Amino acid sequence: MSLMYHAIGAMTWGGREDALPRIHRLDARLAKPFRIGSTKAEAAFVVQAANGSYPEYQQGAAGNGANFMFERRAFGTLRLEF
Repeated sequence: MSLMYHAIGAMTWGGREDALPRIHRLDARLAKPFRIGSTKAEAAFVVQAANGSYPEYQQGAAGNGANFMFERRAFGTLRLEF
């Protein structure tokens, strides 16, 4: 099991309209190694942005006002070594 916590301070570029807030992000990963015969394997489940979505980029008055959000996401992986 692993946890990763990211903290990024607020920032602006190109004027006040493009300000991004301070960001806190929590990622979690749970993995289980095992064997299939002589083949090493690992199954894992990952959750990114477990504490919620956040704006990764924001277009201000110069653009169309769209926010590009990093959404909470979860996925599984299966790794085989042979």
